[in-house]
Amino acid sequence: MGADYIAQMKRKKKWNRRNHKLKTSAELVSGLIETDRLLPILSIVFYYGSKDTWKRPVGLHDILELPEDYLPWKDRFTEYDLNLVSSDTVDPRNFRTGLREVFELLSVVWSTKETEKLLARKRKYYSNLPRESIELISVFLDIPSLRENQTQYKNENGGINMCYAIDEMILKGEKRGERKGEARGAKKYGSLLKNLLAANRMEDIQRIAEDDDYRERLYLEYNI
Repeated sequence: MGADYIAQMKRKKKWNRRNHKLKTSAELVSGLIETDRLLPILSIVFYYGSKDTWKRPVGLHDILELPEDYLPWKDRFTEYDLNLVSSDTVDPRNFRTGLREVFELLSVVWSTKETEKLLARKRKYYSNLPRESIELISVFLDIPSLRENQTQYKNENGGINMCYAIDEMILKGEKRGERKGEARGAKKYGSLLKNLLAANRMEDIQRIAEDDDYRERLYLEYNI
């Protein structure tokens, strides 16, 4: 915000000097004349991350480290509030563009169950969205397949079936989660085997292959 105001002042100074508007010594030093005014600037943080992840900062004071002796003077330090726009702070119904769908989906996309409930309730609506809405959704919800090839989701009316795209996104997410879980499980099992081999616990190695409960107890024993 400060940089934007400085840029405005520089443009006014340049214009004043070029057009010989500076008459007094004060004007010559500042580069501004008495009637000069700056355009107001409203900075908005447009946040579209997952639910409940934005906690702080919400203002300049949140990132200031004030010495204890300065605390009584805290209110004297100018505060700059953060104008945060997110799925938790806006009502999607207030938007007339594709942002309505963006914020509506952002409010549930953190949960597969909630997303499916929304689509089940409004399936007819989300089965026939205009291209402009789809372009915004594909960017803000990060759906590469929708962004790169919308034609595969086109319906018979010429609109885009968002439901198919989200169903596909959920399925891919579940598969990624399964793969990550399998990878973590394999790493955990390998670490346990390594510890048992080092301790020459051959009988336990055979037992963990067949006894899930015993294997979990040994994970705890070795803090794995």
